[in-house]
Amino acid sequence: ALDVAVAAPYAFIAAGEKGMVVVDTSTADDPRIVAGVSPNFNNSESDIQMTAFTAMAVYPPFVFALDEVEGLVVFLFEDPQRIYYHVETGIRGNRLWVSGRHIYITTAEGLSIYDIGNPAEPALVGKASITGGAAAITLAYPYAYLSLATDQGVAVVDVSLETAPEVLGTLMTDDALLGIGARSGYAFAGSASGDLSVIDLR
Repeated sequence: ALDVAVAAPYAFIAAGEKGMVVVDTSTADDPRIVAGVSPNFNNSESDIQMTAFTAMAVYPPFVFALDEVEGLVVFLFEDPQRIYYHVETGIRGNRLWVSGRHIYITTAEGLSIYDIGNPAEPALVGKASITGGAAAITLAYPYAYLSLATDQGVAVVDVSLETAPEVLGTLMTDDALLGIGARSGYAFAGSASGDLSVIDLR
């Protein structure tokens, strides 16, 4: 599992070359795999060549997956037996986060924000440059917290105005961060060394 997104009662897992795995989490102590989508499925409507899903986000009824080759791919999810390919957008990135009608994608240049009012045609509305690029992302509105892609630390971006996101600063850490989440004034980050860092954001 490389990434996970949740829309209760389902968890959508980016599982690399195994594609997308859908898990029913309605019974917390007995999660069950209920569906999956292979990245090399045969789709008559497109000649896409997906290889491995590396990141996942959900905006019901749409599921967004980042593929190593095709970039951002959109699926329509009705239930575990009805998952339909929707469109590939060609948008490249490292990780993604969906909030409201916007999708936030980390890139080698920093952060890109797209309007997904029409999920089939995400429209770029804002960008923030971060030296060395960004990897993992979490959103605790009005701020986005991004792990640095080529350095050790966290960048803080004010996204209250999606068309003009502003990098407020960076906090350096002892290790490179692989994942990050924020809640109640704190950020929780998993490091490359296997440690969990807790960052006070207040």
